[in-house]
Amino acid sequence: MRRVNLLVMLAILSACKASEEAIACAASDYWECSVDAVVVESLGANSYAVSGCEKEMHVSCKGPSDGCIIKADAGVLPTRQCIE
Repeated sequence: MRRVNLLVMLAILSACKASEEAIACAASDYWECSVDAVVVESLGANSYAVSGCEKEMHVSCKGPSDGCIIKADAGVLPTRQCIE
């Protein structure tokens, strides 16, 4: 499996509350698969292991910020559509 290290900056989600849903949504968009196939596991200290669609990545959540983006090696994925 391919590992991708990501830095996540999430706006609106103070102290990364409810961020697991936003991370799952963003990962499913990034991997182009169903959000139901993505599993987000908290590792503590605003760090998450994300798996699904036969892929894995590690995510660190930092915020708040003015934007809501995932910075990845392959580019930047906006996640505003993932936050209600």
